[in-house]
Amino acid sequence: MKVNFDGLRKNIANSYTRLISDYQQIVRELDVVNEDNNLLFDLKSDLDEMRKTVAALLYCYDEESIKKENDCHNLEEVANKLPYTEFL
Repeated sequence: MKVNFDGLRKNIANSYTRLISDYQQIVRELDVVNEDNNLLFDLKSDLDEMRKTVAALLYCYDEESIKKENDCHNLEEVANKLPYTEFL
């Protein structure tokens, strides 16, 4: 099975972005404006850690693969657009 790694990594980034959007909507709906809520603070910390992992995956590339016109490019521009989980 041939896999498009750039597409797979972009799909992971898009899923993460939607997850953060949902998280921020929940924070708004619960009207949480501080970091006193331990559960949401823990979730925020976990999501921030996930962002680092997703970004690291997007930064990975293979020069030999690129030379052969395969799909393992540096997706730094996608990584830089990943949202942060901030309390609104």
